[in-house]
Amino acid sequence: MEKSFNDFLIDAKDKSIVFFGTGEYLTIAKKLLSKHNLAISYAVDNDFWKNGTSIDGIEVCTVDRLIHSERNKICVLICDRDIYNITEQLKNWDIYDFYALPLFAEEWYRLQSRFYMEIPLSNKTPSKWRQQCHITIVNECNLNCPFCTFAENSSTGEFMPYEAFVQIVEQLKSLRIVGQSVDTTMLGGNREGLLHPNFADMLCHLSSQGITPRLTTNAIFMTKEIATVIAKHVRHICISITGVTNEVYHHFQGSKRDDSDTLFNTVVNNISELVKIRNSLNSSCYIDIGYICTELSAHQIKDAIHFWKEKGVDRIRFSHDNKEVTLPLKNADVSNICYANKNGARKVCFYSTTIAANGDVYPCSVPGGEYMPIGNCFKTPLSTIFNSNEFYSFVKKLTSLDPAQLPDKCKRCSVIASIK
Repeated sequence: MEKSFNDFLIDAKDKSIVFFGTGEYLTIAKKLLSKHNLAISYAVDNDFWKNGTSIDGIEVCTVDRLIHSERNKICVLICDRDIYNITEQLKNWDIYDFYALPLFAEEWYRLQSRFYMEIPLSNKTPSKWRQQCHITIVNECNLNCPFCTFAENSSTGEFMPYEAFVQIVEQLKSLRIVGQSVDTTMLGGNREGLLHPNFADMLCHLSSQGITPRLTTNAIFMTKEIATVIAKHVRHICISITGVTNEVYHHFQGSKRDDSDTLFNTVVNNISELVKIRNSLNSSCYIDIGYICTELSAHQIKDAIHFWKEKGVDRIRFSHDNKEVTLPLKNADVSNICYANKNGARKVCFYSTTIAANGDVYPCSVPGGEYMPIGNCFKTPLSTIFNSNEFYSFVKKLTSLDPAQLPDKCKRCSVIASIK
């Protein structure tokens, strides 16, 4: 898979280009290739219902057409995030002349001056943590965001009992994971924690036990009462909201919802109220905006910087394919904003573990981790789980980054791929 964009241009010059995948990357790929006078023959997709349709002017055919094509006359470009499973499909069909757009999509950003953003990572960020534990207090989310890496993982709607949460926190206070104490907890994990009826009580209890609470939320259910509790007890909150208009928001957090226009205004008002309460309490709560960068949202990057700076938010985190660029807003200057891809991936697998609502414990906080439980803290103490041979064996394999040792789920993880 280590093939560059230039390799693709050379290889595809005298061949028919076939797109595998018909999502957002198809549009990016089409525009990228048009600058090099390369034509697309057709597209295929694993979604049966897309067969026979036309997407962005490109005919979508069945995979059978690709399977029975002459191998020396085609060049496949994977236009989908699930590059590893598609790679396996192609190899099973004896197709080896393929490339993956997600591995060199940065070319697209470099060609678009309005996308190009070079922002130095700031030192004025929330304090670093030694070891973080995600606690998924409710296995449910009120949104269906297409960019969410957990969208394909099943949500059971299960709520963690408050009594079980208290017991977990008591264990976390003295717990050591790979020799480090747990000093930070992401409350809610990778779902929407504000859905839990005991969220405020859980947050207060966590803070009272000396463990720093962090929170990621879509802020739809962040009432004034909840915002006050957050301002008092949360050290760092990241609110996911992309775009500064209803139209852009609809493609992201408001996806597939008829009330997305109302939701956008609700979230903006809730964030403004949180800033107001935080300031009135002279709280140290650090407020982040999580902004997803794609071709559908990048044109509003500068507007977002102005917009949230005026609202009193502390920082924006621009994300694209597991890379992040952070911009503190207090002294932000948008006159020379451009997109960069050289700040590296978030190495979340090396410092974050997860406790699910049903008590299952996972060795990391990314989607693949939910398929690799190492124990259940409702049945076994956390200290036993994290001192087990199974966990230490996992950590040893993970830190080696040796493909021969990595678990199958880790081999397919975009975070691991970006670290390598």
